[in-house]
Parts: sequence; structure tokens; C-alpha cells
Amino acid sequence: MNRIYLITAMLTAFVLSSCSVKEDRTPCPCWLGIDITPSKAYSKDVTLSGWNEGRIFSHTVSIADYPSSYEQTVPKGHVNVAAYCGRKESTEEGGRIIIPLGYDSDPIRAHLRLVDCNGEFAHDTLTMCKQWATVHLKIENSSDDQYPYSLSVESDVCGIDIRDLSPIRGAFCYDLTLDSQESCSFRLPRQRDDSKAVIVTYSGEDKLDELPLYQWIEESGYSWHDKDLKDIYIGVDYVRAQVSIVIQGWDEGDSYEVRL
Repeated sequence: MNRIYLITAMLTAFVLSSCSVKEDRTPCPCWLGIDITPSKAYSKDVTLSGWNEGRIFSHTVSIADYPSSYEQTVPKGHVNVAAYCGRKESTEEGGRIIIPLGYDSDPIRAHLRLVDCNGEFAHDTLTMCKQWATVHLKIENSSDDQYPYSLSVESDVCGIDIRDLSPIRGAFCYDLTLDSQESCSFRLPRQRDDSKAVIVTYSGEDKLDELPLYQWIEESGYSWHDKDLKDIYIGVDYVRAQVSIVIQGWDEGDSYEVRL
């Protein structure tokens, strides 16, 4: 670990000494320090990148290797510092994290901040925000028998662009498996304002119905623009022909209800 600090100090001295006081310092890079320790609550590593007109740098680093800060030289100017952790099954290319068809959303936490790097030194501290909502679904069946149909959740959002944390349009489909209590949970990625997320009911290969998942969530007052997305609890009661929705953080007993 001492060797890492020594090398960092030597590099810093080299970069700074390359521009004397008498010289025009405009072409010299800025030394950007990033405190990555807040992400250790969620992952052992984090992927960091810097962007202006294009990608300046991109590295996946072990958080334990940088107990004070991660340091990187960048061109002077304003730099968008992006970071994420939690990627498992998703792919990442060009700053776009894509969920493969048939998979649940990964638990992606992400950071994005525009940092002024016009000086010799700049600093940023990661704030890792939750980019998915865990939806807890409970089915109340009209009979004592096991719910006879299969379910899948489908949406037209398939990932997130870490350059601006915007949802990426594309097919998302994940088959749901109810437990013995006829409950299940899944992770829904951050949605667009015009998303069309639905829960589809199947009998074998035949599609029977589409439950308007996004519409229910939107009507409850849920915001997909929150920095940290809240979890959602949905009860579909076929006996009473109604749906109840509770959002994480609501007072106990509060719910939004809609007729089936």
C-alpha cells in the first residue's frame, strides 16, 4: 500500500513540475481526486469514468485499494464524473448499461456530477444512487388453489445511460415465479415518462391479459425522477377486484387503490 502512495506522489510531482510558474499552464492537465469510499457500502469495486466531448477515462477499481481517493489526470475544463456499481448480468458499452432479455435488472447504483477541472486540482465525492425499484407483488387468488397462470413483467426500458442517467429504450422481459404465498419480487429499472411497463398473464403460451403496471405506479404519485428510487408494494386482489399500491416511506396504513 505504501508503494501505491509513493508512486502517486511521484506522479503528482512529475505532472506539476512539468509546468513551471513562468509557463502558460493552460495546456497542463488537472489532477482530479475522487473519494470512492461511499460506494463500499454496496460493492467491493466501482467503475469510474470521465466525460466531456467523449470518454476521457474509464477504470474499474477495487475500493479497498483507494482508502483516501482515486486520482486521475484530466484535461482542464468541465468533466462529467460518472460511476456505477452492482453490474452482474448486464453489459456495458460506451456508457450504456443494457439488461439482457430474459434477465432481472441488476441492482445498479450510480453517480453523476459535473466537476470544474479548470484549476490544477479538483475533487469529487461519490454519491451512489439507486437506479431501480424493487417491486414486491402479492396475488390474492379467487380460490384456495394455487394461482394457475404464469406471469412476466415487460417494459420498453432495457437499461441506463451512465453519461446522463437516462433510461434506455429497448425490450425488457423477465418471467416471474410466485412462491407458496403467491408473492414474488423483481427489480424494475428507472422508467421513462412514456414507458409502457406491464405485467402479462399467460396460460401456457397464450397471453390472457396485461396489467398496466406503469399506469398504476404513476397514478399512485410515484416519481421515476427521484435520485434514489423507492421500492413499491403491489397487491392484486382478484376476490375484491382491486389493486393496492404502497410506496416505501409512506406512513403505515397509507395506500393507493384502483379497481381491476
